Amino acid sequence: MASIANELKCLLSHQFQYDLIVIGGGSGGLRLSKTAADLGAKVALLDYVKPSTQGSTWKLGGTCVNVGCIPKKQMHFAAEMGDKIREAFNYGWKLPFDEVDESNEDDIFNHFPAHRRQPYFDWNTLVQGVLNTRSGSSFVYNGELRKRKIDYFNALGSLQDSHTVQLSGSFQTITGQYIVLSPGGRPLIPSEIPGALENAITSDDIFALKKAPGKTLVVGGSYIALESAGFLAGIGFDTTVMVRSKVLRHENFDQEVASIVQQHMQEYHHVKFLQPAIPVRIEKLEDGKKLVTFKYADKEGELQDVFDTVMFATGRYADVKGLNLDSVGVQYTKEGKVIVNDEERTSVNNIFAIGDIIENGFNYELTPVAIQQGKYLAWRLFKQDCDKKVDYQFVPTTVFTPIEYGVVGYSEEKAKRVFGADNLMIYKKTFNILEHKIAEKPEKGFVKLICLKNENERVIGLHFVGPNAGEVVQGFVLALKKGCTKEEFDDVIGIHPTNAESFMYLEAGVYEDKTCCG
Repeated sequence: MASIANELKCLLSHQFQYDLIVIGGGSGGLRLSKTAADLGAKVALLDYVKPSTQGSTWKLGGTCVNVGCIPKKQMHFAAEMGDKIREAFNYGWKLPFDEVDESNEDDIFNHFPAHRRQPYFDWNTLVQGVLNTRSGSSFVYNGELRKRKIDYFNALGSLQDSHTVQLSGSFQTITGQYIVLSPGGRPLIPSEIPGALENAITSDDIFALKKAPGKTLVVGGSYIALESAGFLAGIGFDTTVMVRSKVLRHENFDQEVASIVQQHMQEYHHVKFLQPAIPVRIEKLEDGKKLVTFKYADKEGELQDVFDTVMFATGRYADVKGLNLDSVGVQYTKEGKVIVNDEERTSVNNIFAIGDIIENGFNYELTPVAIQQGKYLAWRLFKQDCDKKVDYQFVPTTVFTPIEYGVVGYSEEKAKRVFGADNLMIYKKTFNILEHKIAEKPEKGFVKLICLKNENERVIGLHFVGPNAGEVVQGFVLALKKGCTKEEFDDVIGIHPTNAESFMYLEAGVYEDKTCCG
């Protein structure tokens, strides 16, 4: 197929101010802008952060680096360090604490339990480190734009016609041959719950809180909810998750594995769950605490509890309000997702969309996916004879809960629906985590392979629960993309001793490793 660049070559540059206007400076928009500029295009980038319900804002870079993946992982690290301190006693370290709890029967280590961590932890130090990372990233992004002579406008953009964008707060308009929409998404707080908008925070706010969150209620069962609850509990805060139905309900997450993750969070990481339950109203008390009225879906009556912080992680919405899509005929779903084809092209020929706002049948709201979309779109627009498109088969991800969950490919539920249960061969087992042995930590890992019988047991789903899950799964993605079979997995010699080698020793009917080394 001829590239878009060749298809419209005669129209480039001369009758518009810019070859490309990008609305949204997140991961996808930045990669698109920089790649296009590197290919010789004249680019304008618009980005503006509307304050959250609690007034939080940030600079260029989008969700991931400012209020998403990066600060989340940093706070996850902070919680892991608390666990490492806890385990260090068993490894022989004599740490300089004034006292440790030798008598707490509820704590398997009898040393530095989660509820005793607060005197040894400073929330503001962690937040400042997160904000320093955020500021440094924004500084680098601005420098990269200047180096490429990309015109950056700290403004919202509104479509006036298929080639014209008006900048918010002024009468200034700019024109471009191509326009790409990449404003990203924002957290959703259900407005029908009285007091929620006024008294609750979201992931837009948690990473820059000026005061430690204290006793926290996290509403939602998504990966954002579980990750946030995980690092808050790991740091030492009393943390409860309120879940309407099941955790990790998305079809890409395996429900057997989701149950294991939740069980581990409850049993080993001090996270409490209210399930199935929904908040009814949230009231702010005179002392600033939040009185939450809630009810169980399967019980009569209302219950109440008081929290220092209430955080909603109940989904996200496409931040397209104000783009003026209707006026130019850009089609979108009732949820506000912009409908695109496999080239990220909208219903208007020269307007494209990438990232979390798109509806393309896959809808992976993941930073690496948006980056890939931006890079390949720039190639198709400005690179000769290039028609490369994003391959949405076997997109990996990891949930950074206290014990991490990495996945690539099909869940068991989705595989049964697509291929039929009789056509699946599933291998799975728990395994011992070596670093937990001396620490006497009972938590075990879990691996699972989902294979197609009629294709020589080609592996179509890989699931890993254990330390460093993202690092483990990333290396297996290529195997699934290349169509490797279970036999080929078995032919691989594992690296010993590692957690990842558990995939090399899966056998039908063997569901638990009781030892190692043969």
